[in-house]
Amino acid sequence: MFFVDTHAHLDFEYDAGITPEKIIKEAKEKLVTKIITISSDVDSIKKSFDIASRFTNVYHSMGVHPHDSKDYSQIVENDITSLKGPKCVGIGEIGLDYYYEHSPKDVQKKAFVKQIELGSRLRLPLVIHVRDADKDAYDILKTELKDNNAVLHCYSGTKEQLKKYLDLGMFVSFTGIITFPKADAVKESAAYAPQDRIMLETDSPFLAPVPFRGQKNYPKHIPTIAQKLADIRNEKIEKVAEYTSKNAHVLFGI
Repeated sequence: MFFVDTHAHLDFEYDAGITPEKIIKEAKEKLVTKIITISSDVDSIKKSFDIASRFTNVYHSMGVHPHDSKDYSQIVENDITSLKGPKCVGIGEIGLDYYYEHSPKDVQKKAFVKQIELGSRLRLPLVIHVRDADKDAYDILKTELKDNNAVLHCYSGTKEQLKKYLDLGMFVSFTGIITFPKADAVKESAAYAPQDRIMLETDSPFLAPVPFRGQKNYPKHIPTIAQKLADIRNEKIEKVAEYTSKNAHVLFGI
């Protein structure tokens, strides 16, 4: 049995004295054998590339989060293209976030479309972030998601919303949110999603699962999330490990 953390931010600041080496070692001890470190802004693109280059079991994505869409440019796009290599397995995280709206909505939409197109040219799957923007995100994906696939990361919405994305052929990944006491909607979604579309992620250092809630999150907590998913779906954790790892291989090739 082994697990894949399909979405972590190993370039972010963790607790004092915690290095990527320690994070990865502790994850392996908990059977989390592969990790994808996800880019979120211009600076993290190169950082994620460098971290993945140092560790055989770490892969990376490259992209600009909707918060930083205002920083997306042809120069950034050229940088992403030049850094594409065997350890780069996706474009992301990209998408729309209207909750904070750190970048204007029209700027977010333009950057989102450009990065979807980039993923298509580079033949890389997409890692999608959507918050309070489901209609616009769905409309863009329905039009632009053509010859590559995508995962809806950190899903926390309703079953009805999820069905629309699944109908586009997308995957969905669940975080420690499914362990939160009041997260009824996402638990229903986790029970509903088909086995061949589900993946696991921590989104570390954020969203630590219960009983670690309020602390920094780490890839080593993936088994805790997997156990909760197994409980929700009335499955064995070994089965969850098997199909979520297989789905990570199908989408990302790892």
